[in-house]
Amino acid sequence: MYNIDDIARFANVSRTTVSRVLNHDPGVSQKTQEKVLKVIREMNYVPNAAARTLVRKKTDIIGVLVNNVTDIFWDRIISGIEKSLHNLEYEAIYVNVKRFQNEPINRDKYKKMIRLLAEGRVDGIIIAITNELDREDVDFLVSRNLPFVVIQNSFEDARVNSINIDNFKETYTSTEYLLDLGHRDIAYVAGDLQSKIAINRLKGFEKALEDHGLPIVRARILQGNNSFEEGYWRMKQILSWDRKPTAVSFYNDIMAYGGINAAQEDGVRIPEDISVIGFDGLSGEDPFAKLAPPLTTMHQPMASMGERAAKIIVDKINGNHDEVIHEIFAVKLVEKGSCKRLTGPESGAVSPVTTT
Repeated sequence: MYNIDDIARFANVSRTTVSRVLNHDPGVSQKTQEKVLKVIREMNYVPNAAARTLVRKKTDIIGVLVNNVTDIFWDRIISGIEKSLHNLEYEAIYVNVKRFQNEPINRDKYKKMIRLLAEGRVDGIIIAITNELDREDVDFLVSRNLPFVVIQNSFEDARVNSINIDNFKETYTSTEYLLDLGHRDIAYVAGDLQSKIAINRLKGFEKALEDHGLPIVRARILQGNNSFEEGYWRMKQILSWDRKPTAVSFYNDIMAYGGINAAQEDGVRIPEDISVIGFDGLSGEDPFAKLAPPLTTMHQPMASMGERAAKIIVDKINGNHDEVIHEIFAVKLVEKGSCKRLTGPESGAVSPVTTT
């Protein structure tokens, strides 16, 4: 078994020089570095990660930039990433962009984290955040020749590998479901409209109403920030209206659970008095599942999306795919107990001039 002293002797350099090469010291000349690396390869000297990286030019580590690792939604995606990387014999380094679920993303911190990962010893990056990349981010990553893939990010660029769902189409579907149940007065609690994902879901909601000849009443559309607390307070606001909607559609399940909690506090029955639908498919798997009734929702295959993103990034690293990959995952309507079918005048549409 060769050691660092053997490498130094065969390369005719000092032990310190070998150590400097292994630690990427920029002060070592290219000629000396190549000589040391040649000996390392010939002697198959790979005692640690640093040497292994130099010899193979790979670390078998993927950097994962994530909204918040404690968030229920992203936890499902991370579990898929972990499963896939484990099977492919890769490890992951996770970088948390937000400390709290309802905290806005700090763009400066986010950009700094991308650059730290790119400068570190990772073979590729998975970007799992909902706020969009910008062209500067993409230009930087492409210039580093570092494979990357984004999950649930609507930034459109021919160079970006992506895993997404059709947020417009799927929210159109969830709204049409409520319409098919007879609901004509539907309130919508949107996500953070700084995100194109939230904007596209809102557009899907509005388009479904429009296609069914219903007015879009702006006073019935509220903006949230994706959190349980925001869903709670938005439902409190809705329940204070003189004319209450027959159904409320929430941007995500977490806000929907907050809304159900608020309704239950006020003695409002779900779905007897008001129907609620969410989006994500967390019901039955999360801490809010104890809130009855079970939530009707649009189920995203989050773990599968994470698995696929990890597979794509490893394939890219290994040179198995030159083309840019864009994949859209299907979303499934899961009917539970939070929506009610209406009949007769109970389903009457709200007037376009109604404000409360």
